[in-house]
Amino acid sequence: MGQSSAVQFSQLQDLRFHWGEAYGIHLDNGEFVAARRDGLRELRARTAEGLRELIISDYSANKVPREVTE
Repeated sequence: MGQSSAVQFSQLQDLRFHWGEAYGIHLDNGEFVAARRDGLRELRARTAEGLRELIISDYSANKVPREVTE
């Protein structure tokens, strides 16, 4: 059974808090999506935890460059 919208929204906010500087994170038809901010790839998973694991693996293998802000 699918998760409620409120649960998905909470999970989405948590992913954005931790990874939002490096990835644009959103939901697409109930699927969690993270697009690297450098445009190299898009990651997709059915669950927030699945996407978190993909992000960690992707970021560990190839860090996303971040602009320096003052």
